[in-house]
Amino acid sequence: MFVLILLVCAVALLILRKTTAYWVKPVTKFLFPVGYWLYTTRLGYAFHLRSLNKEKSKVIPHSVAQPTPLSGVLVVPIPILSDNYSYFIIDLTSKDAVVVDPADPGAIKTYVVEKRINLKAILTTHKHWDHAGGNVLLKRQYPDLQVYGGANENVAAQTHPVKDNDTIKLGKFTIDVLSTPGHTTGHVVYVLQSEPPCVFTGDLIFVAGNGQMFEGTPQTMLASINRIQQLPSNSLLFPGHEYAFNDVKFASSLLPSYTPVQMKWQWVKQQRSIKLSTVPSILLEELKYNPFMLTDSDILKDALGLPHHTPPAEVLARLRQRKDNFRTN
Repeated sequence: MFVLILLVCAVALLILRKTTAYWVKPVTKFLFPVGYWLYTTRLGYAFHLRSLNKEKSKVIPHSVAQPTPLSGVLVVPIPILSDNYSYFIIDLTSKDAVVVDPADPGAIKTYVVEKRINLKAILTTHKHWDHAGGNVLLKRQYPDLQVYGGANENVAAQTHPVKDNDTIKLGKFTIDVLSTPGHTTGHVVYVLQSEPPCVFTGDLIFVAGNGQMFEGTPQTMLASINRIQQLPSNSLLFPGHEYAFNDVKFASSLLPSYTPVQMKWQWVKQQRSIKLSTVPSILLEELKYNPFMLTDSDILKDALGLPHHTPPAEVLARLRQRKDNFRTN
């Protein structure tokens, strides 16, 4: 009965978020922790599996994505669910591969079989089912599979917990781990040592966007964003979602006279009009048009109506609030 009551609360939350009545905000503030907790439980996993079955009925994926060739390595985006990406990292010589955030085990297995690759490991950025939802079934299908995830994160089927500054060596691949809390407590980012470096950002950084702070503060999220900003400027960023249209539209509305944002907005509109993927992005460019990487900028502070001496964490908090209240329609 208790679980049923919680489930009703979660459904009510989803309905209330679509309304604008004055009383909605305090009610959703109360219900959200309940709904979020439910999502992280086995009940949330069951909901995820149901979502997978629903998405399988769709003939066309949410995006048409192209592989990124590197020296002897191929990074392949796999569009799944309504807007998620999983990623294969494939050694073209040995056909050994790892997969990042394989939330749809059926799609992953299909690709492994069709391409005749050897799946060796899973890299999980965080525990949410739309990222870790395939771990259990894939581990059951491939018993020797190594499953990596943050040591402070309750990642499904995890066999190899990792912490900040760990280095993972898998065949030809050398992958660095960055602890990036904020979206969740144990969120991590994986950096493939390649030329250029490939950064799998999960729900930390999107194209012109940033993940919500479900389990963190503006201070912890800002520190995590700064970790990405300090990487080589030619790094390729592979986010966990195709959120570019909404995120760049928000940036465009916030900074209507800022050329880097408006140029990116024109490009994203063209890409998404024909369902072309917007990943990967380049860190150097994100530093110019991603408002969540501009919290030191007076241009952004002016747009938010904040004094120039406002600390970056406060700017991030205000920016997050504005983004959460932004409606694309």
